[in-house]
Amino acid sequence: MIIIQFLTTMYLMRQIDPKDFGIFAVCMSVVSLCNVFLDSGISTSIIRSGLIYDNEYSTIFFYNIFSGSFVASILYIMSSFVASYFDVLIMSTIIKLLCLIIIFRSISIVPESKIYKDLEIKRVHLHLSHLF
Repeated sequence: MIIIQFLTTMYLMRQIDPKDFGIFAVCMSVVSLCNVFLDSGISTSIIRSGLIYDNEYSTIFFYNIFSGSFVASILYIMSSFVASYFDVLIMSTIIKLLCLIIIFRSISIVPESKIYKDLEIKRVHLHLSHLF
């Protein structure tokens, strides 16, 4: 999987202007920072805790969806400020589109953590390989 990411990055570096590649890299850095705040150790605590009932999984799942939507909406609102800070107007549109990553990540945190907890790691790798 890492080889595929590396080859994809190398291909994009050849096809895309360095300025555009840098703009996208900054946008992805902002979204990745938001994903770190979104997870905030929830997946690790699910994996390490003992017995978790279905209603607790459900509560954590809906909390993640709510917090992911909240973080995505804050980033959506702040995207114009980020674009004006870097003085690149297209960055606002890119960040607004990348906010979907935050929402999808918030949906996948609990099921992915449950799979890791149940030691079905092969399913996680198959799931992640379909994303790329």
